[in-house]
Amino acid sequence: METYLKTSAESLSELLIKIQLVRDKHKELSVLHGENFNIFRILKVEASEVRVHSAFLAELLNPKGAHGFEDKFLSLFIKQLFIDDFETESAQVHIEKYIGQVGDKHGGRIDICIVSPTGKRILIENKIYTVDKNRQLLRYYNYDKNATLLYLTLDGANSTDEGLSSEESETLRHSVKTISYSNDILNWLDLCRKEAVSHPILRETMSQYIHLIKYLTNQTLSQNMSTEINKIISSNLNSFITANECHQAFVKLYNEIHNATYSELYGMYEAHELSKEKINWKGYVIVLHVAQDGDGIYFGFTATRDGQGVVCREPEMLHLFNSILKEIGQDYRNTPHYIGWKHPQNVTRNLDIETVYRLNDAGYRWKFVNDIVLEAQDQWNLFKEKLKNIQ
Repeated sequence: METYLKTSAESLSELLIKIQLVRDKHKELSVLHGENFNIFRILKVEASEVRVHSAFLAELLNPKGAHGFEDKFLSLFIKQLFIDDFETESAQVHIEKYIGQVGDKHGGRIDICIVSPTGKRILIENKIYTVDKNRQLLRYYNYDKNATLLYLTLDGANSTDEGLSSEESETLRHSVKTISYSNDILNWLDLCRKEAVSHPILRETMSQYIHLIKYLTNQTLSQNMSTEINKIISSNLNSFITANECHQAFVKLYNEIHNATYSELYGMYEAHELSKEKINWKGYVIVLHVAQDGDGIYFGFTATRDGQGVVCREPEMLHLFNSILKEIGQDYRNTPHYIGWKHPQNVTRNLDIETVYRLNDAGYRWKFVNDIVLEAQDQWNLFKEKLKNIQ
């Protein structure tokens, strides 16, 4: 066993050195070709499900979209996924389609909802990094049992909702079609780009988004670089086995770092007793949340009437809350779920690979989560003070 481990470790070291040499060479080439310039990554919105991915995809799918190609892109999408009997002309596309208050089997917001002139629906649940919410796909299935229900993830993974009965899981297994950014969406976008070849702004915008998807799905390697690495891995059985062991170990380590970071973040949120803090103000219960989803790590304020689940939507009160938030921080965004939410300073994106690497250090990770919670606590105190002055 010791001999095997030593051989395995030596093989891994040799393999990584060879791959690093190839990577360094192609890294220089990517700089020369300008491949590192991507507007979505520069603006740090690459992992934002609603504001970027759902919005961009829905705009292309919309026959009335600003792209000017009417239902051409939607037709290509339908053909790509082998969806039958769906009329694309005059179809309507909705983002964050509200289907009622969330319950055990009904309600919620569908990321993308496409409705044909005859009333047939395509429902798309869009996941970048977020985990499945409780019984989410079941609720969407119950909204329209005749709809085409698509579960879109980076790699085409199945839903991991553990809150379903065996019967419900079986129903969804036959009713939900899993699709991926890495294959289905990239192939469709490539077809769309070919259609837009004579429209340079649209074409290049698609190219930027395609490159973003390749970045998120680890396909940014040039074809030549990928071929070189594949040749190294497949050159002999030992390299092939070593690459597989390396992949398994990396995925395990990556998930452990992610889980440790979020666990410590929520732990520190609890330790500072922010989870116990609330403001009772004119019939509203105001709470500060620290969370993470496809938009990355963020903190946000909810104001619910008498502690019920529906966030304040009364225009005058919403305007007042928004005014306070603008005074304490310019970056707050209002959504159906929050009267205001924002990313912490210097954490405007989901955790990229370099940040994940640094978070493997316990000291760096502690400072990372501590800074976030302290900033959230400071914002909470400022909000309370502003509200007190209004009283």
